[in-house]
Amino acid sequence: MAVGYQFLSAFLRSLQTTHAEVETQSEVYTPLIIPITSWNDNMLNTSGMNDSCYKGANLLKNMIDCFRRVRSMAHNIPLDAVYPEKMKKNVLFGGNGLLTQHGIPKPSYYAYSFLCRVGEYHLAHDDHAILFAGKEGNYQIVCHNCKRLNYRYYLDEQNSVLGAPGQYFEETEPFPLEYRLTGVRNGRYILKQRLVSPENGSVQDLLRQMGAAEGIYVHSHDLEYLRQVSVPQIHLQETQAVNGELSIHLTIPA
Repeated sequence: MAVGYQFLSAFLRSLQTTHAEVETQSEVYTPLIIPITSWNDNMLNTSGMNDSCYKGANLLKNMIDCFRRVRSMAHNIPLDAVYPEKMKKNVLFGGNGLLTQHGIPKPSYYAYSFLCRVGEYHLAHDDHAILFAGKEGNYQIVCHNCKRLNYRYYLDEQNSVLGAPGQYFEETEPFPLEYRLTGVRNGRYILKQRLVSPENGSVQDLLRQMGAAEGIYVHSHDLEYLRQVSVPQIHLQETQAVNGELSIHLTIPA
């Protein structure tokens, strides 16, 4: 299944509407169970977008869109290592895996990693974020700033001549988020922000900064460096909850 920016959400809405119409004419209720076994957002088997921050943001966007609307949502190729050897001439070759062939996490890996850190209780979600709470009074917000691809991307993809990801977006402005949690315990809270962006933790952008162009040999020592620095940036901030309310302000880079 190839998906566009709003395809999955619109597709599920259509299925739910059709199911509701059928149920009104049926004497026996049949629950709507939707498993998504394979999905992608490009036509090519390999694409530089799979290695980019866009892929991680797009994964989060679609998983939030599908939250509580599907039974399961599989990632069909978890590792770049499973691709044929003839395709793995470079550190990154556009594979759909969450880890590079050398085991280095991509931004797509962190999309799943962040969701694995959330608490047991779902509080709310919107187009850009999903909020959870844990048993010990901790709260988690997993958010994204997924940008819409422009017409140039689809033209270049069709011709198999994709360039650097940054040129394929309609706009690249940061996105502000503001949330107000109510019913929380008053007192001191530490906001810990883990961020993956082109400037922080993206193996594709780190390779580009190193000057490791396609075809250049990357030594095992350099791969170890990439493994160590391909991690989210962490930022800590202290805040206070007053009158049972906790305000959170975030700005997510593109």
